Amino acid sequence: MHLLAITGILEAYQLIDHQPVTQLVSSAEGIRQFAQSLFPEVTTEHNQAKKLALDCAGKTPLVYTSHFFSPLAYKWKTSFNENAKNIIWCNEFPEFNHNEFIGWTSHPIDKPFCVINLRSNLDNPRINRRLDLTDRLLSGFRPQAHNLVLVGQSYIEQVINGAILGDMASIYLAFLNGVDPTPVALVEKFKQELVK
Repeated sequence: MHLLAITGILEAYQLIDHQPVTQLVSSAEGIRQFAQSLFPEVTTEHNQAKKLALDCAGKTPLVYTSHFFSPLAYKWKTSFNENAKNIIWCNEFPEFNHNEFIGWTSHPIDKPFCVINLRSNLDNPRINRRLDLTDRLLSGFRPQAHNLVLVGQSYIEQVINGAILGDMASIYLAFLNGVDPTPVALVEKFKQELVK
């Protein structure tokens, strides 16, 4: 696993402490099993990434999570943008409840969005209360949220599993969108134009 090698190097140069490396080593088997549950040969019925891609097809995904997991939500944003060629937005709690919360109330429920709440047992209980209360108060104003509970015993395991889930869902969504997930032609064209 490349991640173990990278963290080993960072630890050797004392750029990180030993705890993340220990967590990675103890989490490796769980991460491998989680990743395998998302492989193409796993049927849609048992494949969380395929189900998520189907839910997002033809819609704009919006990913919400705690500040603690906001880097993961941003990772989902970049994966869906690049792989699926699909716009996606993300925000974090509690910030969401200060402004974006109100934006949902101006129109009826028929919005082409897929709302995804990334939840964790590691989050502060107040964050999970905010997510529950938000879902209840916005019922009828936005599509019902998909509450995805991050899998893993540690923060690093949940982030890695969450990143794998987002990557796999974005690749499956690319195929549903009828696009190749690998090229980023517009980015390359932009870079060429920029140097002129």
